[in-house]
Amino acid sequence: MTTNKAIPPKKANTLTASNWLKSIQKQNDSLEFRTNAQQIFQQIRQQPSIEQQQNDLRENFELLSQRPLIRLQTQRLFHDYVQQQQNLEQTFSSFQTIWNEQLVIHSNTLKQIDPNYISPRFANADTSRYKQYLIQLMFILLSINPVEINAPQYLANFVEWMNGIAQAKTTAKVTLRIKPDIQSDMLIELPKHAIVNVYSDENTLWKKIRFSNDNQESFGYVMSAYLKF
Repeated sequence: MTTNKAIPPKKANTLTASNWLKSIQKQNDSLEFRTNAQQIFQQIRQQPSIEQQQNDLRENFELLSQRPLIRLQTQRLFHDYVQQQQNLEQTFSSFQTIWNEQLVIHSNTLKQIDPNYISPRFANADTSRYKQYLIQLMFILLSINPVEINAPQYLANFVEWMNGIAQAKTTAKVTLRIKPDIQSDMLIELPKHAIVNVYSDENTLWKKIRFSNDNQESFGYVMSAYLKF
């Protein structure tokens, strides 16, 4: 694993929704962790939704606010890394040790992953994988801004990026359909230049998208030819 370092921001909340991704892309280490996290997540059979992932991350950021000792231990790890007293692998190993005991996952998420879930003692393999996935997401977020206490404002965008979702614009009026098929039922008609979130998949002709308008969200499929990234 490479050990290129980018000096993190000096103050909390210095990253905005427009520049957080650039901060990650400057760190080869973070990009490697992203790839590893995605591989872990893909092995989970009942994958939690993006909203569930976001909520689970927010709950764990609340721990940083509520438990000063955990916050201190976590911040000290990244301080040592920045001061070159530890390499990244050592930092993550220590981080994992702390958060393996502290990480919380919402009960609704656990029940989706494992309908027979009873307690951590009887957690199945998918539950363990999701836990490791969340730990890596927390690690990447905190490597961007180690002194962050509250969930960053770009958390939702970060989770979408981790799930391979990209933003695109429609190039003309286009029909949003229930299935990736020209004969499928129509949901709504998207206007030209509508901003949509595009889910990553191997289908080159159709793309699954999410469109938000007036506090309502629509999910469906549009032809790739009408999207500009």
